Amino acid sequence: MPHWLQLMAESLPTLLWAGLIFTIPLTLLSFAFGLTLGLATAVARLFGPAPLEPSPVSMSGSSAARRCSSSSS
Repeated sequence: MPHWLQLMAESLPTLLWAGLIFTIPLTLLSFAFGLTLGLATAVARLFGPAPLEPSPVSMSGSSAARRCSSSSS
């Protein structure tokens, strides 16, 4: 067996273990952060204030803005 292949075979368990030790806590932290952020967003959408009406300036390309401008002339 070539030296490089033997070196890779000997290093593989160590590298896999190091990757596992890094990946599992990162996964758990990401899950907890995502769950918290998603829950906060859902609660804010359920119980938060209604969004403000968009101004006609921000809807310059929409049909509502065209209706407003055509009705005034």
